Amino acid sequence: VSISSLLIVAVSVLPSLTGGFDTVVGAAPGVTGQARLYWAQTSGSNNGIFWRNLDGSGSATKLVTTGATDTDAGGMTLDPRNGYVYWTNCGSQLTLSRAKLDGSGGADLRHTTSGGCPWGIAIDHGAQKVYYVDWTAGGLYRTEMDGTNQVTITPTGGSTINSPSDLLIDPVQG
Repeated sequence: VSISSLLIVAVSVLPSLTGGFDTVVGAAPGVTGQARLYWAQTSGSNNGIFWRNLDGSGSATKLVTTGATDTDAGGMTLDPRNGYVYWTNCGSQLTLSRAKLDGSGGADLRHTTSGGCPWGIAIDHGAQKVYYVDWTAGGLYRTEMDGTNQVTITPTGGSTINSPSDLLIDPVQG
């Protein structure tokens, strides 16, 4: 199964897998040996990060994220190599957070200081860096996998980043 066909399947089956979700802001198919779909639910009484088997078996399960903020999750990405799901929080807590895919808890890695709304997130697995964008502040940032050493990436040539909502890493072009 190719990544693109897996993503198409994930998007088409999401409503039936989540069992009547309220708001799903991000979804990422799992690649940890089981085909799982992960999503963030941010409204209603049951906020958090959830997963379900992609084939529809089992029920939606809330991932244990103890130690991490998961009430206002925005963008999400998986790090199957190290066994984590990462997400941004845009709400009362502006954080970059992660939790173990095995359900053994999580942590807020960084409280953003941009005063904006961290949203899209991606991982450069080769360099072991996390990148995220801030919707309100128009920023692009890079940190270590543990949230340390944040660097602001400034566009060249006088260009600006206006209301970025997501980003992708192209491992081929570098």
